[in-house]
Amino acid sequence: MTKFFTPILILLFVINVTSQSTIVNLDYTVSYEIPSVKKGKDTLSISFDKDGKFLFTDTNILAKDLARKVFRTNQALINNSKINLLFDVEKELAYINFNSGQNHMFLQMDINSFLPSKPVKQDSIESKEVQLISKQTDEKVWVMNSEYKLYEIYTSGEVEQPVYVAFDESNSFNINNLLYLFFEKLALTESTLLKPKSISKGIIMQIKNHKGDVILTAVNILKQHKKIEFNHSFTID
Repeated sequence: MTKFFTPILILLFVINVTSQSTIVNLDYTVSYEIPSVKKGKDTLSISFDKDGKFLFTDTNILAKDLARKVFRTNQALINNSKINLLFDVEKELAYINFNSGQNHMFLQMDINSFLPSKPVKQDSIESKEVQLISKQTDEKVWVMNSEYKLYEIYTSGEVEQPVYVAFDESNSFNINNLLYLFFEKLALTESTLLKPKSISKGIIMQIKNHKGDVILTAVNILKQHKKIEFNHSFTID
């Protein structure tokens, strides 16, 4: 019985449904190739607005991952699961609409509730303020039949853990808030990350980790307006 009720209790704990409909307008959908948990590659499609305030995905990878946690060994429900996930970058909230068979769930989740607490440095107050730094490297990458400059991005407190990113600045996208949030949440210690003036205004084409391993690569860019309205469920036009 414990195994049956545990996933239900977890979901009920994080549910916090909205009372009013919210409408979000998105401008691009980019398909990325990412390493698979098994051998090979998976494809993850992400839609977003030019201002970088919202991200949306309905990828099957996330649907099946959540379904395995909820339904465990019910393979039919796992295979038929579908998900809509909208992330509000500024509010740091994720809105999830999940369906499989006769099961329907709508969740509003604060991502900070799921992040581990960070140890506080015993240094001076000044050491707790860090900058987000971006430097153009000499390396260039070839993605979707075009060449892009590769940037090294890191915080001044963790220089040994940079991320390498290639941008397509011909497609306008304000990446600053998203990168700021990414580095703030992944920081190894408690610190104040100062917001950058500007890093890039382009779509992410490729990301490598500090070891040089490719984390994701763009394989298709679709410029198409998408309107999402949600309130206990998603309506997508």
